[in-house]
Amino acid sequence: MDTINITSKKQKDVQPVPDLFEQFDGYNDTKRKKQKSEPMTSSGLQSHAECLFSLLEKPYVNSTTGKWPELRASVEALASCLSSYEQYLNKQATTTATNKELSFPCRTVDQNASVFHCKKSVLSVVKDKYTLLDKAVVSSDTENPVLFDENLHVEKPFENSMQKFRFFDSLQLSVPVDVIRFCPGEGLVLHIFFPRYLRTGLILK
Repeated sequence: MDTINITSKKQKDVQPVPDLFEQFDGYNDTKRKKQKSEPMTSSGLQSHAECLFSLLEKPYVNSTTGKWPELRASVEALASCLSSYEQYLNKQATTTATNKELSFPCRTVDQNASVFHCKKSVLSVVKDKYTLLDKAVVSSDTENPVLFDENLHVEKPFENSMQKFRFFDSLQLSVPVDVIRFCPGEGLVLHIFFPRYLRTGLILK
């Protein structure tokens, strides 16, 4: 129940569990019974939703006396909740399967990226090997950062990993920059340059 409610706060297409059924939370607590039930599967969610929708067609459920109207509304909300969560899980599974088939699978930024700040060179003097990259960064803006391409931003592609490492390790441009180092997989590392400009257009020190 908690999982569905948490997801409903993040995904507008997922409906929360009706208040009437909140009391069923924790039924699967192993401390309260000997045999633990298996987590409900996507097909199980849809099966329960179908049963509830079928129940709503019963004449007595549609009674207008007593608490039936309130109960009917809660049962309908629960059925819609289970159905919406089942659709969400299927969509997530499809997305995950698609991403795994990509040449460069999607990666989470927090685990596969790092950011480092590079101060501008003393007296804004730029070494020859950084000239092309410096021109690209200076002419860019915060909405169009520079994705480093060794075929464009150095005189000739790096011959080996050591050469590439030393290039970035001693990096100094005419303006200060924030650099995102991101690994999308397959042993690749991408460098994205963000010049540190103020809204007024002044360069941060």
